[in-house]
Formats: sequence, structure tokens, C-alpha cells
Amino acid sequence: MSETWLLIEYHTAKGANRFTVLPESVLLNWRGEFKPEPLLKIFAKYAAVLGDLTPATIIAYERLTESVTDVLCDAVTLCYLVDTHDLTFQYSDDHRYWASGQASLDRIHRIVRDDPTLPWFLWKLWNVKVNHGITPAHQSQWQLTPAQVAAIAGDPSIKTALVNQEMATP
Repeated sequence: MSETWLLIEYHTAKGANRFTVLPESVLLNWRGEFKPEPLLKIFAKYAAVLGDLTPATIIAYERLTESVTDVLCDAVTLCYLVDTHDLTFQYSDDHRYWASGQASLDRIHRIVRDDPTLPWFLWKLWNVKVNHGITPAHQSQWQLTPAQVAAIAGDPSIKTALVNQEMATP
């Protein structure tokens, strides 16, 4: 069974209205009650990367068909997908768990390939996820490099762009 996705309208901390898409399960509990607080906590963890895009308040949502969700994905969607991705799925002996983790990773890669603005966000969001979820002694083996992100995006010029953007970031 495929997951239902929502088109979500939200306010940023600076009061701008924006839209993103996320799975229905992140906003509605099993009873169908609106519960945005856990989602907003996720975004707060990545606020340094999302900057002005960081959701502060969820205003409204509308159900979508899954066929249009990839087209509408943005940095906020990517943030959620990276945060919920289990970095250690490859070490599981459970085939279903491994398949779920690989599908999650494939979706992240597909979204990044489809939108040239997202490689920088993937690089920064992924490394924040690693810093929060992996012990310091092992973080370097999990972090993405500009070359890896360029390979995911399918564009070798992205490596140089990422390094330049990182150097320009205060």
C-alpha cells in the first residue's frame, strides 16, 4: 500500500508563507488527529541549514496523489526524508528492513537528481543527521563529501559548486 502525501502550507519564522510535500503520517496520528509538533521539532534541528525555509507553524494541508509528490519536493521535504532515513539499514539481516532503507535512499537520490537546487541541502542536512545520530569516532565514514553528492546528482560540476558555497557560508 502506498503512503498518502500532503501538500502543506506553512509559515516560516520570518512570517513568509511557503508550501512543501510530506507524508500524511508525519502530521496525522493513527486516529487522524492533527499533530504538527513532532514535525516542527525535526525542522528545528535542521534550522541552521534550512535557514529562511524552516517551518515554524503548519497552516493547512491537502491530500495529494503520490504521482505528483516527486515533482513538488523541496528542501523541506528532503529534510524530513533525510531525518527519517536509518543510516544503518545496510547492516540489517531483515530483508524487508533493508528494502525499506534502500527505497528511502533511492527516493532521496531521485529528488536530488530532479532539482538542481537540492544538492547543497542534501550535503548539509545529511551531515547534520550524521552528527546527531552517529558517535563522533565514526562520523567521518558516514558523512557525504562534495564528490559523493555530485555523483548522486549526476553532475560533476556540483562538487566545485558545493565547495565554493561551503567556503562562502559563514
